[in-house]
Amino acid sequence: MYVNDGEVEIKDAERLWGKDAYEAEESLKKELGDKVRVACIGKGGENLVKFAGVMSDMGRTTGRSGIGCVVGSKNLKAVAVSGTKKMEAANPEKMSALVKGMIKINRAWVMEPPVTNYGTSVWLDLFNDFGDVPFKYWTLGGGSDLTNLGGLKMAEEILTGNYHCYGCPIGCGREVKVTSPAKYAVEGPGPEYETLTAFGSLCMIDDLAAIAKVNDICNRYGIDTIETGSLVAFSMYCYDKGWITREDTDGLDLIWGNADAAIALVEKIAKREGFGNTLADGLKPAAEKIGHDASKIIGHVKGQAFPMHDPRDMPGTAINYGTSERGHAIFTDRVYSPNMVWDL
Repeated sequence: MYVNDGEVEIKDAERLWGKDAYEAEESLKKELGDKVRVACIGKGGENLVKFAGVMSDMGRTTGRSGIGCVVGSKNLKAVAVSGTKKMEAANPEKMSALVKGMIKINRAWVMEPPVTNYGTSVWLDLFNDFGDVPFKYWTLGGGSDLTNLGGLKMAEEILTGNYHCYGCPIGCGREVKVTSPAKYAVEGPGPEYETLTAFGSLCMIDDLAAIAKVNDICNRYGIDTIETGSLVAFSMYCYDKGWITREDTDGLDLIWGNADAAIALVEKIAKREGFGNTLADGLKPAAEKIGHDASKIIGHVKGQAFPMHDPRDMPGTAINYGTSERGHAIFTDRVYSPNMVWDL
């Protein structure tokens, strides 16, 4: 779908179908000009993975709740928007004052300097000690060793710069580059807190380069890193319990901390191949297929995986999870914020 100065055109996307999200965005910018803004799905959305997202701006995403799956079910690959007209406000003076006021509030936020300097991954450095960070698929609380993860380590080893989403004064986005080992080589948007935790502490993977690689893979396929990382960690838990074996997992050795097996499993999920197809419909259907006590131990709200904040640490978070109308996403509400300020 191409929207240009308010005129809408439905165009054939056969040339884009099968491309990953980055490739699709690059192709449309070559066709329509660099100023066009693109929202598109990757192969995860095309394959109707239930937690596929819609990607934009080369790495940003509406990751939660499976919007990309819905878009894929409509055979819609992308929405491209461009225009030359200005956005008009009913009261420009009040609008300008509101914008300045919001920037002032953001600048006064206690977390603004660390988040600007180290990204959302600084949560790992700041909040692990008081129990906010989950480990080993929710069987351990915070306080465990995270020296090879987090914003400080990222800044030391793989960070090349930061970037702002359009109109945002914070600039928490990370740009990273990994050259060694070659199998994890990647250059582009770096992992956020939720991704580092879902594939890091939740899976017991203590390798920043590997997580940067799996973040890139999820972005290209257009699948939610929280849900995907949770499914990988859940699979490792089931494997550890003996509820699934290598025969079930297409030969993958899903022991805790096996980064290469985690990456291979993500590929299978996005392509709906083998054991990946068992997981591609989400936690509840996967647990029902695996059997044993799997349905009793999954961390979810209305079938959607917990975000990477432990409700046992912050009562406000528990309220968020328990009252969410759509399966909890971290910014659905902010009942947990007073707990965070108190702990700080």
